[in-house]
Amino acid sequence: MASESLEDSVKDVLHGITSTLKEHSDDSADEQEDDVVPLASENGAEDVDGTGDDLFDPASLSAIYKQAYTKFNIKQKDCIKFLVAKGVFKQNDHQAIANFLHEHGDGLSKRRIGEYLGNIDNFNQKVLQAFLESYNFANKSIDESLRMILTEFRLPGEAQQIDRILEKFAARIFKTNPEIGFENEDTVYILSFSLIMLNTDLHNPNIAENKKMTLDGFVRNNAGINNGKDIDRAILEDLFNKIKKEQIRMNEGDQWEGEVVTFMAPNKSGWLSKANHASSLSKWKKHWFVLTEHVLYYFDSPGDDKPRLIMPMDSVRIGRSVKNDTEIEIVPADGTGFIKCTKTLQNGKMELQQYKDFVIKASNKEERDEWYESLRDDIEPDPVQRMTRERQRLQKLKKKELLKRTESSAMIKNRKEGKDSIRLEGRGLLELPPPVAMGFMHKRGESMTAWKRRFFALIDPPEEMNLGAALYYFTSQQDMERLLEIGLQTQKGQLFLEFIQKVVVATDKKDNSAIIQLVCEGRTWKIRPETPESFNFWMETLEAYVEKEKTMVEKRKQASMQPVAEDV
Repeated sequence: MASESLEDSVKDVLHGITSTLKEHSDDSADEQEDDVVPLASENGAEDVDGTGDDLFDPASLSAIYKQAYTKFNIKQKDCIKFLVAKGVFKQNDHQAIANFLHEHGDGLSKRRIGEYLGNIDNFNQKVLQAFLESYNFANKSIDESLRMILTEFRLPGEAQQIDRILEKFAARIFKTNPEIGFENEDTVYILSFSLIMLNTDLHNPNIAENKKMTLDGFVRNNAGINNGKDIDRAILEDLFNKIKKEQIRMNEGDQWEGEVVTFMAPNKSGWLSKANHASSLSKWKKHWFVLTEHVLYYFDSPGDDKPRLIMPMDSVRIGRSVKNDTEIEIVPADGTGFIKCTKTLQNGKMELQQYKDFVIKASNKEERDEWYESLRDDIEPDPVQRMTRERQRLQKLKKKELLKRTESSAMIKNRKEGKDSIRLEGRGLLELPPPVAMGFMHKRGESMTAWKRRFFALIDPPEEMNLGAALYYFTSQQDMERLLEIGLQTQKGQLFLEFIQKVVVATDKKDNSAIIQLVCEGRTWKIRPETPESFNFWMETLEAYVEKEKTMVEKRKQASMQPVAEDV
């Protein structure tokens, strides 16, 4: 049984709440702060929905909101003044502010939202009213309704602020869910407060198990709160068991929000393990990671103000590991060089670190994929800009390749053999599409008579890459997947199809088995599929794509011979 002192104290608080219901003084109006300023300008444009969003182009509005997030996370009132001055909000528009808190919650501190909604100011209370009116709690139990609202903000620390929020919350429940089975909204209010306290008691690790609230204690604490009547014990027992089984809590990242504004409302946060680069240490170590403002941080624990590592995401690329479906690999964007970041050593000294790669691991595949998407979107949020930059990079690369065509004899031999390795130099990480054909085959080397098993992939990249279709071969399928996912050139070699003069079926002299020969000017490649079915598949596919590549090469030659129009 829970201690009588704990039960008595909880009961006293609840009865105190009951006795002071509806006694909030209207004198708070005298304390009201001016949260608005006149609009900065009127440009004559029509504002369709009252938010001012229609008066801005998307890029300008995004920049305004980004500034607003930082202001809100420092001082909420300054954010509202800023948005009014910019013309995003109209003067005294509590509904527009409520919409802002809903729609832009991902960029705002959940703790600051709770503080703003719980403020005694009359205008804040109107915003709270409008904020809650967006919810419909029909057919929801009280604990389910609490879980709904607490995904959007964190309850403030002061009891009076919690009181204001729960009072309006209870009124909204009673209005949208009249079948909830209680006499009036006061019952909902008291029971909601009781559930918050129960949640804290049951899931506080600092309270010993023998001191935690029991079901009987919870029932006693809520005796007579339904307009003088008792709530059905079965209802209270169901609520108690649900709270005990699953804590009412925010997302973990929001729950551990620190005091430093930079780390408030991050793009993504949570526990991840990172691979250690020092061989003397254990392979993995767990840290609290935060992704915000185009920078990846990690801390020893959530709530720390000083990060252990700071990694700008400007010159990196990421990929999901092919070795483990919970891992993410971060590599230099150009495929060479190092990832540069800053690390805080144990003695507190900041030191520049350089990594060839940086591997992090989530607890499961779903969590890994969430982190991958967040990192990818942070690195390159605009796919159109990404395509434009890649096209510009490839155009510059094409010019460099044309200059390189003053070749040595070794380069000429390399191209006649079909490898044309110079074509891949300077490209760094490759962004290739999925293979049109892939699988294990055996390959005989140019000077070696032994057959080696390799994983082959026929890849036909888009024309604008200026690369051409090629048959790549790898030591393993995992190496091929690593090329496709991250872009690292993991292939053992490649044969560009434009150099294949013909595809023929031949017989191996040693065992009379059927093989495929890919005849180039300077070399005949010999491959052997593993089954009759795959033999026919590879033969047909290679013939078709070699012919296709010959057609594309001819088109490129004709295009290069066309006169270039002069600039006017």
